[in-house]
Amino acid sequence: MAYIGRPSIVGNFVKLDSITAVNGQAAYTMQNNSVNFTDYSTVNQFLVSLNSVIQSPGSSFTVSGSTLTFASNLSTGDVIDFIIVFGNSLSAGVPTDATVSTAKLADNAVTAAKITDSTITAAKLASGVVQNQSAFKNLFINGDMTIAQRGTTSSSTGYQTVDRWQLNTGTQQEQKTDTPDARFSNSFEITGTTGGSSGYGICSQRIESKNILQALGQTCTLSAYVKNTGTSTVNVSVEVYRANSTDNFSGLTLLTSLTGQAITTSWSRITFPSFTVTDACATGLEVRIFRYDASNNQEWLLTGVQLEVGSSASDFEFLPVDVNKRRCLRYFFELGVSDSMLCNTGIAFSGSELNTNTSYPEEMRATPTLTFFDNSGNSGRIHRNQVGDHANAVSAVNQNNKKLATIGSTSLGSGGGYAFRLKGDAELWLHQ
Repeated sequence: MAYIGRPSIVGNFVKLDSITAVNGQAAYTMQNNSVNFTDYSTVNQFLVSLNSVIQSPGSSFTVSGSTLTFASNLSTGDVIDFIIVFGNSLSAGVPTDATVSTAKLADNAVTAAKITDSTITAAKLASGVVQNQSAFKNLFINGDMTIAQRGTTSSSTGYQTVDRWQLNTGTQQEQKTDTPDARFSNSFEITGTTGGSSGYGICSQRIESKNILQALGQTCTLSAYVKNTGTSTVNVSVEVYRANSTDNFSGLTLLTSLTGQAITTSWSRITFPSFTVTDACATGLEVRIFRYDASNNQEWLLTGVQLEVGSSASDFEFLPVDVNKRRCLRYFFELGVSDSMLCNTGIAFSGSELNTNTSYPEEMRATPTLTFFDNSGNSGRIHRNQVGDHANAVSAVNQNNKKLATIGSTSLGSGGGYAFRLKGDAELWLHQ
Protein backbone atom coordinates (compact mmCIF):
# COMPACT_ATOMS: atom_id res chain seq x y z
CA MET A 1 0.00 0.00 0.00
CA ALA A 2 1.33 3.45 -0.92
CA TYR A 3 2.00 5.97 1.86
CA ILE A 4 3.28 9.50 2.42
CA GLY A 5 6.19 10.10 4.78
CA ARG A 6 8.86 7.87 6.25
CA PRO A 7 8.27 4.16 6.73
CA SER A 8 7.56 3.12 10.30
CA ILE A 9 9.39 0.36 12.07
CA VAL A 10 6.70 -2.00 13.25
CA GLY A 11 7.50 -4.90 15.51
CA ASN A 12 11.21 -4.70 14.63
CA PHE A 13 14.24 -4.12 16.91
CA VAL A 14 17.05 -1.96 15.47
CA LYS A 15 20.62 -1.91 16.78
CA LEU A 16 22.16 1.44 15.91
CA ASP A 17 25.69 1.96 14.63
CA SER A 18 28.50 1.97 17.24
CA ILE A 19 29.33 5.34 18.81
CA THR A 20 32.74 6.22 20.34
CA ALA A 21 32.65 8.33 23.49
CA VAL A 22 34.34 11.70 23.27
CA ASN A 23 35.85 13.32 26.37
CA GLY A 24 33.71 16.18 27.58
CA GLN A 25 30.85 15.50 25.09
CA ALA A 26 27.22 14.56 26.01
CA ALA A 27 25.38 14.72 22.63
CA TYR A 28 25.84 12.10 19.89
CA THR A 29 24.34 11.52 16.47
CA MET A 30 22.42 8.24 16.06
CA GLN A 31 22.79 6.36 12.78
CA ASN A 32 21.59 3.10 11.25
CA ASN A 33 23.77 1.86 8.41
CA SER A 34 25.46 5.28 8.34
CA VAL A 35 22.10 7.08 7.91
CA ASN A 36 20.80 9.42 10.58
CA PHE A 37 18.16 7.60 12.58
CA THR A 38 14.80 9.19 13.50
CA ASP A 39 12.35 6.29 13.18
CA TYR A 40 10.96 6.28 16.70
CA SER A 41 8.10 7.80 18.62
CA THR A 42 9.34 8.14 22.21
CA VAL A 43 12.48 7.94 24.28
CA ASN A 44 11.03 4.93 26.05
CA GLN A 45 11.68 2.86 22.91
CA PHE A 46 15.46 3.11 23.54
CA LEU A 47 17.64 0.58 25.36
CA VAL A 48 21.07 2.19 26.00
CA SER A 49 24.04 0.55 27.76
CA LEU A 50 26.91 2.74 29.01
CA ASN A 51 29.88 1.10 30.65
CA SER A 52 27.83 -2.11 30.93
CA VAL A 53 25.07 -0.24 32.81
CA ILE A 54 21.54 0.10 31.33
CA GLN A 55 20.58 3.77 31.31
CA SER A 56 17.19 5.11 32.36
CA PRO A 57 15.27 6.73 29.44
CA GLY A 58 14.37 10.37 30.10
CA SER A 59 16.61 10.82 33.13
CA SER A 60 19.96 9.31 32.09
CA PHE A 61 19.51 10.37 28.47
CA THR A 62 17.09 12.10 26.10
CA VAL A 63 16.54 11.95 22.34
CA SER A 64 15.58 14.60 19.83
CA GLY A 65 15.60 13.97 16.11
CA SER A 66 18.74 11.93 15.41
CA THR A 67 20.53 13.20 18.55
CA LEU A 68 20.94 11.26 21.78
CA THR A 69 22.08 13.37 24.74
CA PHE A 70 23.41 11.91 28.00
CA ALA A 71 22.59 13.64 31.29
CA SER A 72 26.32 14.39 31.79
CA ASN A 73 29.40 14.65 29.62
CA LEU A 74 31.28 11.43 28.89
CA SER A 75 34.93 11.03 29.73
CA THR A 76 37.86 9.31 28.09
CA GLY A 77 37.50 5.59 28.73
CA ASP A 78 33.66 5.59 28.78
CA VAL A 79 32.17 2.95 26.46
CA ILE A 80 28.77 3.17 24.77
CA ASP A 81 28.14 -0.57 24.61
CA PHE A 82 25.05 -0.48 22.37
CA ILE A 83 21.88 1.43 21.49
CA ILE A 84 18.82 -0.66 20.62
CA VAL A 85 15.53 0.82 19.49
CA PHE A 86 12.31 -1.10 19.88
CA GLY A 87 9.93 -1.00 16.93
CA ASN A 88 6.95 1.35 16.71
CA SER A 89 3.51 0.08 17.68
CA LEU A 90 1.02 -0.35 14.83
CA SER A 91 -2.23 1.60 14.54
CA ALA A 92 -4.10 -0.16 11.73
CA GLY A 93 -7.17 2.06 11.72
CA VAL A 94 -10.33 0.83 10.01
CA PRO A 95 -9.71 -1.70 7.24
CA THR A 96 -10.94 -0.75 3.80
CA ASP A 97 -14.11 -2.54 2.69
CA ALA A 98 -13.54 -6.05 1.35
CA THR A 99 -9.85 -6.09 2.43
CA VAL A 100 -10.08 -8.51 5.39
CA SER A 101 -10.36 -12.05 4.05
CA THR A 102 -11.22 -15.26 5.86
CA ALA A 103 -7.57 -16.27 5.77
CA LYS A 104 -6.63 -13.17 7.81
CA LEU A 105 -8.90 -14.12 10.70
CA ALA A 106 -7.71 -16.53 13.35
CA ASP A 107 -9.97 -19.40 14.31
CA ASN A 108 -12.54 -18.30 16.91
CA ALA A 109 -11.33 -14.70 16.59
CA VAL A 110 -14.84 -13.26 16.27
CA THR A 111 -16.81 -13.82 19.48
CA ALA A 112 -20.30 -12.83 20.55
CA ALA A 113 -18.82 -10.14 22.80
CA LYS A 114 -17.41 -8.39 19.72
CA ILE A 115 -20.76 -8.19 17.91
CA THR A 116 -22.97 -5.29 18.91
CA ASP A 117 -26.55 -6.19 19.75
CA SER A 118 -29.04 -5.89 16.87
CA THR A 119 -26.34 -5.26 14.25
CA ILE A 120 -26.89 -8.41 12.18
CA THR A 121 -30.08 -8.00 10.17
CA ALA A 122 -32.19 -10.57 8.36
CA ALA A 123 -30.91 -9.17 5.05
CA LYS A 124 -27.40 -10.36 5.95
CA LEU A 125 -28.52 -13.96 6.46
CA ALA A 126 -29.12 -16.40 3.65
CA SER A 127 -32.61 -17.85 3.43
CA GLY A 128 -32.93 -20.99 5.53
CA VAL A 129 -29.64 -20.46 7.43
CA VAL A 130 -31.40 -19.61 10.67
CA GLN A 131 -34.21 -22.00 11.43
CA ASN A 132 -36.88 -21.67 14.06
CA GLN A 133 -35.66 -21.15 17.58
CA SER A 134 -37.77 -24.07 18.72
CA ALA A 135 -40.01 -26.64 17.14
CA PHE A 136 -43.58 -25.62 16.38
CA LYS A 137 -42.86 -21.91 16.10
CA ASN A 138 -46.05 -21.51 14.05
CA LEU A 139 -48.96 -20.80 16.38
CA PHE A 140 -51.32 -21.93 13.62
CA ILE A 141 -52.00 -25.62 13.00
CA ASN A 142 -52.14 -26.88 9.41
CA GLY A 143 -50.90 -23.60 8.00
CA ASP A 144 -49.91 -25.36 4.76
CA MET A 145 -53.49 -26.62 4.27
CA THR A 146 -52.44 -30.26 3.75
CA ILE A 147 -54.98 -31.90 6.10
CA ALA A 148 -58.65 -31.95 5.10
CA GLN A 149 -60.41 -34.76 7.01
CA ARG A 150 -63.94 -33.52 6.40
CA GLY A 151 -63.62 -33.27 2.62
CA THR A 152 -62.14 -31.02 -0.03
CA THR A 153 -65.07 -28.77 -0.96
CA SER A 154 -68.17 -27.35 0.72
CA SER A 155 -70.69 -24.58 0.11
CA SER A 156 -71.27 -24.17 3.87
CA THR A 157 -69.53 -21.93 6.36
CA GLY A 158 -67.72 -23.20 9.46
CA TYR A 159 -65.27 -26.11 9.68
CA GLN A 160 -66.05 -28.07 6.52
CA THR A 161 -62.85 -28.75 4.57
CA VAL A 162 -59.27 -27.84 5.54
CA ASP A 163 -58.67 -28.75 9.19
CA ARG A 164 -58.51 -25.97 11.79
CA TRP A 165 -59.63 -23.38 9.23
CA GLN A 166 -63.22 -22.23 9.06
CA LEU A 167 -65.09 -20.12 6.55
CA ASN A 168 -66.67 -17.21 8.43
CA THR A 169 -68.20 -15.43 5.43
CA GLY A 170 -68.44 -16.72 1.88
CA THR A 171 -70.23 -19.07 -0.48
CA GLN A 172 -67.66 -21.84 -0.91
CA GLN A 173 -64.48 -23.24 0.62
CA GLU A 174 -62.17 -25.72 -1.08
CA GLN A 175 -58.81 -27.44 -0.68
CA LYS A 176 -56.83 -26.83 -3.89
CA THR A 177 -53.55 -28.02 -5.42
CA ASP A 178 -52.70 -24.55 -6.75
CA THR A 179 -49.60 -23.56 -4.73
CA PRO A 180 -46.77 -20.99 -4.77
CA ASP A 181 -44.01 -23.55 -5.36
CA ALA A 182 -43.11 -27.23 -5.14
CA ARG A 183 -42.66 -27.11 -1.35
CA PHE A 184 -46.43 -26.79 -0.89
CA SER A 185 -48.99 -29.40 -1.91
CA ASN A 186 -52.22 -27.57 -1.08
CA SER A 187 -53.92 -24.24 -0.60
CA PHE A 188 -57.25 -23.03 0.78
CA GLU A 189 -59.60 -21.31 -1.67
CA ILE A 190 -62.33 -18.99 -0.41
CA THR A 191 -65.20 -17.78 -2.52
CA GLY A 192 -66.66 -14.60 -1.13
CA THR A 193 -70.21 -13.34 -1.17
CA THR A 194 -71.72 -11.35 -4.02
CA GLY A 195 -69.89 -8.16 -4.91
CA GLY A 196 -70.84 -4.80 -3.51
CA SER A 197 -70.74 -3.59 0.06
CA SER A 198 -70.91 -7.16 1.38
CA GLY A 199 -68.43 -8.72 -1.02
CA TYR A 200 -66.31 -10.44 1.57
CA GLY A 201 -64.53 -13.74 1.86
CA ILE A 202 -63.39 -14.37 5.44
CA CYS A 203 -61.60 -17.34 6.97
CA SER A 204 -60.14 -17.76 10.43
CA GLN A 205 -58.33 -20.00 12.86
CA ARG A 206 -58.90 -20.08 16.59
CA ILE A 207 -55.95 -20.78 18.86
CA GLU A 208 -56.85 -22.40 22.14
CA SER A 209 -55.70 -20.96 25.42
CA LYS A 210 -53.04 -23.62 26.09
CA ASN A 211 -51.31 -22.91 22.78
CA ILE A 212 -51.23 -19.13 22.99
CA LEU A 213 -49.35 -18.94 26.31
CA GLN A 214 -45.90 -18.84 24.66
CA ALA A 215 -46.86 -15.63 22.85
CA LEU A 216 -48.22 -13.65 25.80
CA GLY A 217 -46.53 -10.28 26.15
CA GLN A 218 -44.57 -10.90 22.94
CA THR A 219 -44.40 -9.20 19.58
CA CYS A 220 -45.82 -11.48 16.91
CA THR A 221 -45.79 -11.42 13.12
CA LEU A 222 -48.27 -12.91 10.64
CA SER A 223 -47.26 -13.92 7.12
CA ALA A 224 -48.95 -15.88 4.32
CA TYR A 225 -48.73 -16.81 0.67
CA VAL A 226 -51.76 -15.34 -1.08
CA LYS A 227 -53.17 -15.23 -4.60
CA ASN A 228 -56.18 -13.49 -6.15
CA THR A 229 -58.06 -15.25 -8.95
CA GLY A 230 -59.66 -12.06 -10.30
CA THR A 231 -58.15 -9.60 -12.71
CA SER A 232 -57.53 -6.77 -10.32
CA THR A 233 -55.19 -6.11 -7.40
CA VAL A 234 -57.06 -6.32 -4.10
CA ASN A 235 -56.17 -6.10 -0.41
CA VAL A 236 -56.11 -8.84 2.20
CA SER A 237 -56.57 -7.63 5.76
CA VAL A 238 -56.43 -9.17 9.24
CA GLU A 239 -58.34 -8.74 12.46
CA VAL A 240 -57.18 -10.32 15.71
CA TYR A 241 -59.62 -11.05 18.53
CA ARG A 242 -59.32 -12.54 21.99
CA ALA A 243 -61.92 -14.78 23.56
CA ASN A 244 -63.73 -13.12 26.44
CA SER A 245 -63.51 -16.31 28.49
CA THR A 246 -61.25 -19.34 28.24
CA ASP A 247 -61.78 -21.16 24.94
CA ASN A 248 -65.22 -19.62 24.62
CA PHE A 249 -65.53 -17.69 21.38
CA SER A 250 -69.16 -16.71 21.75
CA GLY A 251 -67.89 -13.34 22.98
CA LEU A 252 -64.87 -11.63 21.39
CA THR A 253 -62.86 -8.46 21.95
CA LEU A 254 -60.91 -6.91 19.09
CA LEU A 255 -57.19 -6.85 19.85
CA THR A 256 -55.93 -5.18 16.68
CA SER A 257 -56.61 -4.61 12.98
CA LEU A 258 -53.61 -5.07 10.69
CA THR A 259 -53.07 -2.91 7.64
CA GLY A 260 -54.25 -4.59 4.45
CA GLN A 261 -51.68 -5.97 2.02
CA ALA A 262 -52.08 -5.95 -1.76
CA ILE A 263 -52.30 -9.26 -3.65
CA THR A 264 -52.38 -9.98 -7.37
CA THR A 265 -53.12 -12.91 -9.66
CA SER A 266 -49.65 -14.32 -8.92
CA TRP A 267 -48.61 -16.03 -5.72
CA SER A 268 -46.73 -13.75 -3.34
CA ARG A 269 -45.74 -13.87 0.30
CA ILE A 270 -47.11 -10.98 2.32
CA THR A 271 -46.18 -9.94 5.84
CA PHE A 272 -48.51 -7.95 8.05
CA PRO A 273 -47.39 -5.36 10.60
CA SER A 274 -46.25 -6.91 13.87
CA PHE A 275 -48.45 -6.63 16.96
CA THR A 276 -48.30 -7.46 20.66
CA VAL A 277 -50.25 -10.37 22.12
CA THR A 278 -51.32 -9.03 25.50
CA ASP A 279 -51.65 -11.10 28.65
CA ALA A 280 -55.44 -10.79 28.32
CA CYS A 281 -55.20 -13.12 25.30
CA ALA A 282 -54.54 -16.08 27.61
CA THR A 283 -58.21 -17.01 27.07
CA GLY A 284 -57.59 -17.82 23.40
CA LEU A 285 -57.01 -15.99 20.13
CA GLU A 286 -58.95 -15.78 16.87
CA VAL A 287 -57.24 -14.50 13.73
CA ARG A 288 -59.51 -13.53 10.84
CA ILE A 289 -58.09 -13.10 7.36
CA PHE A 290 -60.39 -11.47 4.86
CA ARG A 291 -60.52 -10.03 1.38
CA TYR A 292 -62.99 -7.47 0.13
CA ASP A 293 -63.63 -7.13 -3.57
CA ALA A 294 -66.67 -5.52 -5.16
CA SER A 295 -65.99 -7.28 -8.48
CA ASN A 296 -67.79 -10.39 -9.65
CA ASN A 297 -64.82 -12.70 -9.17
CA GLN A 298 -64.55 -13.42 -5.47
CA GLU A 299 -62.13 -16.36 -5.25
CA TRP A 300 -58.79 -16.09 -3.49
CA LEU A 301 -56.29 -18.62 -2.17
CA LEU A 302 -53.84 -18.78 0.70
CA THR A 303 -51.31 -21.20 2.14
CA GLY A 304 -48.15 -21.09 4.23
CA VAL A 305 -49.97 -19.06 6.87
CA GLN A 306 -47.71 -18.49 9.86
CA LEU A 307 -48.12 -16.61 13.15
CA GLU A 308 -44.89 -16.54 15.14
CA VAL A 309 -43.20 -14.76 17.99
CA GLY A 310 -40.83 -12.08 16.68
CA SER A 311 -40.82 -8.75 14.90
CA SER A 312 -40.13 -10.23 11.45
CA ALA A 313 -41.35 -13.18 9.42
CA SER A 314 -39.07 -16.19 9.16
CA ASP A 315 -39.26 -19.01 6.64
CA PHE A 316 -42.46 -21.03 6.81
CA GLU A 317 -42.16 -24.01 9.14
CA PHE A 318 -42.96 -27.28 7.36
CA LEU A 319 -43.90 -30.16 9.66
CA PRO A 320 -44.00 -33.85 8.69
CA VAL A 321 -47.47 -34.72 7.41
CA ASP A 322 -48.01 -37.29 10.18
CA VAL A 323 -47.21 -34.69 12.85
CA ASN A 324 -49.52 -32.22 11.18
CA LYS A 325 -52.32 -34.80 11.08
CA ARG A 326 -51.95 -35.75 14.74
CA ARG A 327 -52.19 -32.10 15.78
CA CYS A 328 -55.44 -31.80 13.85
CA LEU A 329 -56.83 -34.94 15.49
CA ARG A 330 -56.96 -33.10 18.79
CA TYR A 331 -59.91 -31.17 17.34
CA PHE A 332 -61.56 -33.57 14.88
CA PHE A 333 -61.38 -37.23 13.85
CA GLU A 334 -63.23 -39.75 11.73
CA LEU A 335 -63.08 -43.50 12.37
CA GLY A 336 -64.20 -45.67 9.48
CA VAL A 337 -63.17 -44.99 5.93
CA SER A 338 -66.67 -44.90 4.44
CA ASP A 339 -70.22 -46.10 5.01
CA SER A 340 -69.31 -49.41 3.40
CA MET A 341 -66.16 -49.85 5.50
CA LEU A 342 -67.10 -49.74 9.16
CA CYS A 343 -64.20 -50.44 11.42
CA ASN A 344 -65.59 -49.90 14.89
CA THR A 345 -67.34 -52.83 16.45
CA GLY A 346 -69.03 -53.73 19.70
CA ILE A 347 -71.11 -56.37 21.44
CA ALA A 348 -74.48 -55.64 22.98
CA PHE A 349 -74.58 -56.89 26.58
CA SER A 350 -78.13 -55.75 27.12
CA GLY A 351 -81.05 -54.59 25.06
CA SER A 352 -80.08 -50.96 25.53
CA GLU A 353 -76.29 -50.80 25.83
CA LEU A 354 -73.49 -51.60 23.40
CA ASN A 355 -70.07 -52.29 24.85
CA THR A 356 -67.51 -50.86 22.38
CA ASN A 357 -64.54 -49.41 24.32
CA THR A 358 -63.47 -47.34 21.31
CA SER A 359 -60.40 -45.15 21.76
CA TYR A 360 -60.02 -41.88 19.87
CA PRO A 361 -56.91 -41.49 17.67
CA GLU A 362 -55.60 -38.71 19.91
CA GLU A 363 -56.60 -37.24 23.23
CA MET A 364 -59.00 -34.50 22.24
CA ARG A 365 -59.10 -30.90 23.34
CA ALA A 366 -62.36 -31.54 25.20
CA THR A 367 -65.06 -34.19 25.29
CA PRO A 368 -66.12 -34.27 21.63
CA THR A 369 -69.50 -34.13 19.96
CA LEU A 370 -69.91 -37.60 18.42
CA THR A 371 -71.80 -38.51 15.27
CA PHE A 372 -72.50 -42.17 14.47
CA PHE A 373 -73.20 -43.61 11.02
CA ASP A 374 -74.46 -47.02 9.90
CA ASN A 375 -73.37 -48.71 6.67
CA SER A 376 -75.92 -46.72 4.65
CA GLY A 377 -74.67 -43.39 5.93
CA ASN A 378 -77.63 -42.80 8.25
CA SER A 379 -76.55 -40.34 10.89
CA GLY A 380 -77.12 -41.24 14.51
CA ARG A 381 -77.47 -44.97 13.90
CA ILE A 382 -75.30 -48.07 14.14
CA HIS A 383 -75.29 -51.23 12.02
CA ARG A 384 -76.52 -54.59 13.32
CA ASN A 385 -74.37 -57.32 11.79
CA GLN A 386 -76.59 -60.37 12.34
CA VAL A 387 -79.55 -59.15 10.39
CA GLY A 388 -77.89 -56.53 8.24
CA ASP A 389 -80.14 -53.68 9.27
CA HIS A 390 -79.83 -50.49 11.22
CA ALA A 391 -80.28 -50.38 14.94
CA ASN A 392 -82.31 -47.74 16.61
CA ALA A 393 -80.87 -44.27 16.92
CA VAL A 394 -78.12 -43.73 19.45
CA SER A 395 -79.54 -42.19 22.58
CA ALA A 396 -76.50 -41.65 24.77
CA VAL A 397 -72.81 -42.42 25.11
CA ASN A 398 -70.52 -42.87 28.06
CA GLN A 399 -67.37 -41.00 27.05
CA ASN A 400 -64.52 -38.59 27.88
CA ASN A 401 -61.91 -36.82 25.75
CA LYS A 402 -59.97 -40.07 25.27
CA LYS A 403 -62.56 -42.76 24.42
CA LEU A 404 -66.13 -43.89 24.61
CA ALA A 405 -67.06 -47.00 26.59
CA THR A 406 -70.71 -47.71 25.87
CA ILE A 407 -73.40 -46.60 23.47
CA GLY A 408 -76.99 -46.33 24.60
CA SER A 409 -79.82 -47.42 22.26
CA THR A 410 -82.87 -49.70 22.31
CA SER A 411 -83.75 -53.17 21.05
CA LEU A 412 -80.14 -54.05 20.44
CA GLY A 413 -80.50 -57.74 21.11
CA SER A 414 -78.24 -59.08 23.81
CA GLY A 415 -75.03 -60.63 22.49
CA GLY A 416 -75.47 -59.22 19.02
CA GLY A 417 -72.55 -57.70 17.11
CA TYR A 418 -72.63 -54.12 15.84
CA ALA A 419 -70.46 -51.79 13.75
CA PHE A 420 -70.45 -48.09 13.01
CA ARG A 421 -68.54 -45.16 11.54
CA LEU A 422 -67.77 -42.36 13.97
CA LYS A 423 -66.86 -38.67 13.83
CA GLY A 424 -65.70 -36.70 16.83
CA ASP A 425 -65.68 -32.90 16.94
CA ALA A 426 -63.94 -30.86 19.66
CA GLU A 427 -63.35 -27.77 17.54
CA LEU A 428 -63.41 -24.30 19.01
CA TRP A 429 -66.85 -23.44 17.70
CA LEU A 430 -68.35 -21.20 20.35
CA HIS A 431 -67.49 -22.75 23.66
CA GLN A 432 -65.65 -25.62 25.26
